[in-house]
Amino acid sequence: MYAIECQRCDESSKAHDERILCCYDHEAICMKCKEAEEMRPDHEEVTKNMIEQGTVDVETQGDPGV
Repeated sequence: MYAIECQRCDESSKAHDERILCCYDHEAICMKCKEAEEMRPDHEEVTKNMIEQGTVDVETQGDPGV
């Protein structure tokens, strides 16, 4: 399943359009909104915390891909 529109700006998405999950609220957003998100002053810290939490989750819950 994929998002049919950006959950931030409501722009429609086609199957081949790039999208990514927002590191703040994990909504599916378009790349234009991702670029704007990267301009936020706290973006680097939020991204770092998200990655660290993902590592903790894999270590405690296991990797679902295995």
